[in-house]
Amino acid sequence: MFAKKYVKKNGKRVLFTSASRAEMGGNLGAVYNRMLERGLDNDYKIYKVFKRNIWDRSKFLDKFKLPFYLGISDTILIEDYHPLVNKLNYDNDTEIIQLWHANGAFKTFGYSRLGKPASPLIDGMNHRIYTKAITSSKHVIPYYAEAFAINESNVVATGIPKTDMFFNEEYIEETKSKVLYAYPQIKKAKKVILFGPTFRGGGPKTAYYPFEKIDFEALAEYCRKNDALFIFKMHFLVKNKLDIPERYSDVLINATEYREINDLLFVADILISDYSSTIYEYSLLNKPMLFFAFDLEDYIATRDFYEKFEDFVPGKIVKTFDELLFSLETHNYEFEKVQMFREKNFEFLNGGASDRVIDWLILKDYVGFEFSGEDLDQKNLVIQQGNYEDKGRVV
Repeated sequence: MFAKKYVKKNGKRVLFTSASRAEMGGNLGAVYNRMLERGLDNDYKIYKVFKRNIWDRSKFLDKFKLPFYLGISDTILIEDYHPLVNKLNYDNDTEIIQLWHANGAFKTFGYSRLGKPASPLIDGMNHRIYTKAITSSKHVIPYYAEAFAINESNVVATGIPKTDMFFNEEYIEETKSKVLYAYPQIKKAKKVILFGPTFRGGGPKTAYYPFEKIDFEALAEYCRKNDALFIFKMHFLVKNKLDIPERYSDVLINATEYREINDLLFVADILISDYSSTIYEYSLLNKPMLFFAFDLEDYIATRDFYEKFEDFVPGKIVKTFDELLFSLETHNYEFEKVQMFREKNFEFLNGGASDRVIDWLILKDYVGFEFSGEDLDQKNLVIQQGNYEDKGRVV
């Protein structure tokens, strides 16, 4: 690689890159924005290269810029599978940090899916190059280590940067205003229901959702009867298009083109999902969820979960659309599961994940973070990854 050979590292170059988003956002955006807020762009040179979808062609200049930046950067941050990042060889002092876009460990991914459709090759190199990866809590560290085929000591429970916004009331109110501007119908609804399922299929090239499972007429009737608004936010990989009949447009909204589902969570009174990791973020809002899992057995056979689905999810499971509507009508959500889920799957419930990523993994500065008695395992991991100064902290 030309850049690696002729441009000397200086410890001050950081690259943010994604192969599945057109612009800064998600975990990358949270860390990037926090670096700017802290003025770190005065000391560090920050590069950015993005591509809308993994199957899209790169922009002409990006074909040269991205390999060059990969070669000269000291720290490379990604939040998804990035083909080019995984293809190159790097100096031993290059940090490649995976800020995986999902929270927690729900459905299996990476090398945890060996033997399943579209799983990586057992001797493949995808993911193995990461020097660090982050998780929402300590108990999922073994799952991420397995999925990325890296050592558990290289997986750190910093919390998930994009969840910092859930602890910022000013941000929440600003985001609500932005969503209401985009979808003014929300203002008139007494109940806002967000439908955010994941895709079916083996991967980006075959991703789809079986829209025939949705009874649009019955759903519109329920919404009109209950002054409700139903918002569809399909997974960005889904290739077959959602087509809502025009006669239902007063109560059914297609918000698939709205990039950040987290923004929509703030205006939703109920989330309906299936196997999507969006449930982690939504649990932070302490609101009810339903799980439309009509194909649970098939999904287990082809994708599977780290824990038993029925015992894990924070809400009621329904298998048919009639059951889904009945649960909505009767307010049967099994809401008591939400708090237990939240406490299990989040190491920190006070924000600050972006700062921990920056300080622990980019700056390698562990001073200023207190570890309580129950955080000794995390402290030991931090010590393994750099100098930790214990100046009278509670340990």
